[in-house]
Amino acid sequence: MGKLLFALFLIYLPIAACHMPTTKNYEWLGSVCAPTDAPAKLIEGSFTLSDGQVVPLQAGHITANGWGKVGNLYLLNDDDPKALPVTFTAQWYSYLQSKFYTATASFPAAELDTLFNKGLPNPYAAADDEILVPESIVLGLGPFGYWAVWASANGITHLIMQGQGTETELPWSSVTENTELSRPAFTEYLLKEAYGADSAGRLLRTAMRSTLYPAYHKTWPLHFKCISLRPIHHVWMHGFNGEVKKGAVPANVPFTLLNTLPSIIKITWQATSGAWYEGTLQFEFAELEQAARLCAGANTDILCTIQISEEGPTLTAYMAAGSMVVPLKQLQATVYKL
Repeated sequence: MGKLLFALFLIYLPIAACHMPTTKNYEWLGSVCAPTDAPAKLIEGSFTLSDGQVVPLQAGHITANGWGKVGNLYLLNDDDPKALPVTFTAQWYSYLQSKFYTATASFPAAELDTLFNKGLPNPYAAADDEILVPESIVLGLGPFGYWAVWASANGITHLIMQGQGTETELPWSSVTENTELSRPAFTEYLLKEAYGADSAGRLLRTAMRSTLYPAYHKTWPLHFKCISLRPIHHVWMHGFNGEVKKGAVPANVPFTLLNTLPSIIKITWQATSGAWYEGTLQFEFAELEQAARLCAGANTDILCTIQISEEGPTLTAYMAAGSMVVPLKQLQATVYKL
């Protein structure tokens, strides 16, 4: 009887092994970012992976590299493959507000799995099967407790999720060893050291509204069109929500790369003279948001149209919906000959 049970056990082992859940590993690194106009310091933060491993994020530094930008990459066993994160936790200090925040959230498992198995939209691909697998997962620490998480690869950034943490209190010694300095005094000193007196003064005078980052991440029924006599080589877009998209788009035909308001758009094209140009459009958020709200009242999709003029050449842009047209007068446009 004992021999029979032992034989059955040996038969069961490989069958059970086939049905045991496995964790797929990927090559990615964790990173932290903060807005250039709202520096932050990560006090403590980490990603908890699906296999239970905890990946700490690099803490202890003033961060202001840009919303959605890949910062210093924290290496865990160099860049060895590892499981995907299921949750993150973070505690940080917002210098401009002189406040501490804390946040914990779960990743959308299905979306994260799709991003790593099917890849990001790949503007560099010569074939459909060339996927762009995320190389880093970036945690953004914003003012008023706002946070966001992106996946990034080869200059393309995709927003995964966003939210708002809660205000908390941590020891002042977690920010500086010189605890005799008040929070405002320390912030002024640190910003002057990091940015210079003029830039620090501008940051300290900034009256940032608490609704700004939710507005950055608001989605719109937004499309774009480049009016040009010649084909467009490619368009690169950086959204106020931190996303970065790039693609080869047709001239004079609406297309969609972002569904949030763009901060910067770069366009490369060849003029009728045969010369190549790159144009950059830098948008002012308040003007762009107002234009989008006006156009949204038309109850139809919004079209951001970019006009490429052969004379100069020059770039102009306007928002439109239905019969409504809103020019963008505060737009900064530059054109360079390549």
